[in-house]
Amino acid sequence: MPATYIDTDDVDAVLDSDTRQDLFTPVGGAYTASYFDRSVQLASELVKAAASNAGYTLGDTTTNETVKLATLGQLLGFAYARRQLELPAQFWGLINLSEAIRTGDVPLVGLTPSESAAVGGSGFSTTDSTVTGSREQVFSRSELDVY
Repeated sequence: MPATYIDTDDVDAVLDSDTRQDLFTPVGGAYTASYFDRSVQLASELVKAAASNAGYTLGDTTTNETVKLATLGQLLGFAYARRQLELPAQFWGLINLSEAIRTGDVPLVGLTPSESAAVGGSGFSTTDSTVTGSREQVFSRSELDVY
């Protein structure tokens, strides 16, 4: 099931419902919620992927306001692009929020990232002193602490 982090109430809090409907109405057509709903799913999945790169595990829904704002930024990018309109300057920061989450510049309050689950992370196994005939361990947490 695709992630869905925001809904019409979240979008209408920033835009009014008329603007939302205009942005998701095909030229010469009528508004249909399916365009909006699918765009929300795509925007949510982009934010979910960005958070995953930083080591966060997000479910299919969230109450985290930073995640919602990042999703809103992605959605607004989609909405204005599909109508070939320039994104208003007040929304530029929201567009970049997803990237800031991905790089770890913006932490997700209330969530703890897993360093080993982040891009470039790794897990170490413990050593077993009862094993004989094996090679000596070269890398360990203590060996890598100096870096």
